[in-house]
Amino acid sequence: DIVNEVAYPMKLGEYLACGAPVVATACGWDIENVITDHEAGLVVDWGAEPAITAAAILEYLAGIGSERPPGVESAATELDLARWQVEIGKLVAELRDAQISGDQR
Repeated sequence: DIVNEVAYPMKLGEYLACGAPVVATACGWDIENVITDHEAGLVVDWGAEPAITAAAILEYLAGIGSERPPGVESAATELDLARWQVEIGKLVAELRDAQISGDQR
């Protein structure tokens, strides 16, 4: 639904804007590419066993230590300029449709 389509990119953008490394599951969205292309975090396999996922996250965190991932700022910029405008446009359209539907009752 539209809430999940907007919430996921918004949360990701907020984490990146704070300089936090992101751990996300590979779910087939463009966001995976943003994270990997900018080295802004880790993308894990959705279907992996929990122990494998936990090991991958621990290895990733050990590798970056207390450093900020190198691409956090550029990934946040890409999301802000490209994806967010599209997602906010979708949300606005859904809200307008809901308002029109409500007005016709």
